[in-house]
Amino acid sequence: MSILYRTNIEFTISNVGGKDKSTILIILVVLVVCFVALGVIGSIVWGLVSGPVSEIASEISDATKTSNTEYNFKIPDIEAGIAMPGSNEAKSENIYASYVRNATGEYDYNFLIPEDLSNYIDNDNVTLADDTLNDQFLLQYQASSNDGGVNSMNISIPKVGINSPIWQGLGAESLLEKGFWMYPVINDENTSEVILLCHRRHFGANDPRTCWYLDNVAIGDKIDVTNKNGQDLEYVVTQTKIYNAGDPEIYAIEPGKDRIRISTCHPLYSNQQRFVVYAERV
Repeated sequence: MSILYRTNIEFTISNVGGKDKSTILIILVVLVVCFVALGVIGSIVWGLVSGPVSEIASEISDATKTSNTEYNFKIPDIEAGIAMPGSNEAKSENIYASYVRNATGEYDYNFLIPEDLSNYIDNDNVTLADDTLNDQFLLQYQASSNDGGVNSMNISIPKVGINSPIWQGLGAESLLEKGFWMYPVINDENTSEVILLCHRRHFGANDPRTCWYLDNVAIGDKIDVTNKNGQDLEYVVTQTKIYNAGDPEIYAIEPGKDRIRISTCHPLYSNQQRFVVYAERV
């Protein structure tokens, strides 16, 4: 009987130990599944909130940097019609920058200034207005002889983002503030060379009427013109040249040439020269 009793106890203990092992194994499996599930859920939640959280962190960082930054010039307000030299993000119709002098009366900049910009410093101001019409050949076409103008043509230069109306009339100054202007020597654009003028800085860099990037045009580029009859004319650039502002060659048309000539101020922050594009009809 003693032997039977001891055998029953051993069997019971062995049996209970097996159940405990199974229980522990089940618990471990459940814990692993829970951890995996939590990891998946956490990954999904982070994917949803990481973008906004990063933006907020970036804004806080920028605000902290700005609050600790010292400037030694007046910060231009672009929305108010002011843009810094060298900026390709001008939003205004006229570009004008104002700076303050330091204690010694000298101009103090902490950004690169184009070399020829010094020619336009007057007292405390730097004016960068277009001077397209100051040539002696254009004095007779100032706004004083404004006749309202006619817009019946359009020009497109895809490479530099130009898509502008072409105005005809004697009010050159006011018409150039609306887009390209046709120099009124030959009015029949289908039988002779046509000279077009455009502002370089007046509209800002991103306006489709501006010649801001005209000097990026190269031989072989396409120019499209829709004439007053609604006919689409295609031209290809054959030459680009730089002239002094008063050079009569800029306006000396060649009869019998089926081409257009586009002139604007050059370089970007100067009125001393003209950048001229020649394009012949295809």
